[in-house]
Amino acid sequence: MDNFLHYMLQVNIGLVLFYILYWLVFSRDTFFVLRRWCLFLMVLLSFLCPVLSFSAWWQEEAGWPTLVAEYAEFWAETVPVIPEQPELPFWQQLLVGIWGMGSLAFLGRMCWWLWKICSLARRGKKQYWQGVPLIVLDRCAAPFSFFQWIFVDPALHGEKELREILLHESAHVRQWHSLDLLWGEGLVILFWFNPVVWWLRKEIRQNLEFLADEKVMTAGGDRKNYQYHLLRLSNPSIVLPFVNNFNVKIKKRIVMMNKKKTSRFATMKYLLLLPVAGLLILTGNLQAMADLTFPEISLSSDQHAQLYEGRILDEQHRPLQGVSVVVKGQTQGTLTDRQGQFSIRTDSGNELVFSYVGRKTVSVVCKDQSNLGDIVLAVQAVELDEIVAIGYTAEQKNTGEEEEIFVVVEDMPEFVQGNLSHYLAQRLKYPAKALEQGITGQVLVSFVVDKTGKVTQPTIVRSVEKSLDQEALRLVTEMPDWKPGKQRGVPVDVLYTLPISFRLNK
Repeated sequence: MDNFLHYMLQVNIGLVLFYILYWLVFSRDTFFVLRRWCLFLMVLLSFLCPVLSFSAWWQEEAGWPTLVAEYAEFWAETVPVIPEQPELPFWQQLLVGIWGMGSLAFLGRMCWWLWKICSLARRGKKQYWQGVPLIVLDRCAAPFSFFQWIFVDPALHGEKELREILLHESAHVRQWHSLDLLWGEGLVILFWFNPVVWWLRKEIRQNLEFLADEKVMTAGGDRKNYQYHLLRLSNPSIVLPFVNNFNVKIKKRIVMMNKKKTSRFATMKYLLLLPVAGLLILTGNLQAMADLTFPEISLSSDQHAQLYEGRILDEQHRPLQGVSVVVKGQTQGTLTDRQGQFSIRTDSGNELVFSYVGRKTVSVVCKDQSNLGDIVLAVQAVELDEIVAIGYTAEQKNTGEEEEIFVVVEDMPEFVQGNLSHYLAQRLKYPAKALEQGITGQVLVSFVVDKTGKVTQPTIVRSVEKSLDQEALRLVTEMPDWKPGKQRGVPVDVLYTLPISFRLNK
């Protein structure tokens, strides 16, 4: 929820910045078509810029692994556990509630308008003018249009005035101006508390009237008579604020009709949208940039903790980028850069764990010497399996009457409930005690799928903490029956080892 509220805040900041740019630079020119697309692009960029992240690109380039030291030891699909998000404070819940109620109220208002428009369409008589549907109404003081309908009372207008009205409203119809009105109303529903959104909606409606007036003028309409006609219709009340009304913003429309056309060279100023969008993307990635610029993380409250440095290499002494470096027992760490170098501050005597997916995990104890030198991570040979649980070689017991436990058989057991990873992830819970204490790690559990398909002998192979171990055992114990494995057509017992990672999402 915090991420959602932060995203909405960034969207509103973007709308404010783009509106200021529009009002200062674009609102006085005569590029009405360009202004229409500019308004749409401003809103679109306000929603897109906050989700354009540098960090995702950097991780893809760098190949950073998940910051879990034990994960590299077992190359397998593990079951991640993300703790439930804490409940929002009361004041935040109150604000979200007020926001939601306001949005519902404006949504209801829009639905009422739509219902009223449809009612007028059903009540009126349908005719056609140059292929455009006309809805003839009695006592319709102000002509208006909505999508493919033009609503008008011909008895209230002379023939010449009626032609100008129909030319104006048909421009709204043919250019689909009602779509602009819809997404303008959608902005008001979402961000009714932001005054800039109301001003932005007014600019959208006003620019649509400029476009329709321009259409009348290019169709051969008399400019002066048309303006007198607008003035005569300036008094009747507006039927609905949600439609393209003929008699709105009369003064500004007359001023714009008499204004000299803006030079085409001035279209270059619309490129100013790019730096504003870049600024929004940049501000939304300040944290990611800080993480890339300052990879060192202090893990000790002791101001005299020592800074340890070193370099991670492969067998050919080539630098490894994105190697996870954590202090054992800690939940934070750092990663190596493109040269394989790292620096981390911690106390002497602590153990550093270096891990990288597909390579053996190495541990080094921090001593008085700050330079740890070159550390080589060798490749770890592994076998991938199609299921989450990976079988590992175990001793086969053939003595006495003990049953032989297989690791790999001709027909491996099948989990009959579908995808095992998805099944476990839905049922795995983060213990409250471990969550409060910030305990993370990877519990390794072994179990046997016996010849009847039952899950037996659940055992903790590698422990992290009592509550995490118990949760891992509970998950395996409550697992439903499998389809048993077979060797030469005979059901047999098969041993599996399941790594379960518990990590905190910060």
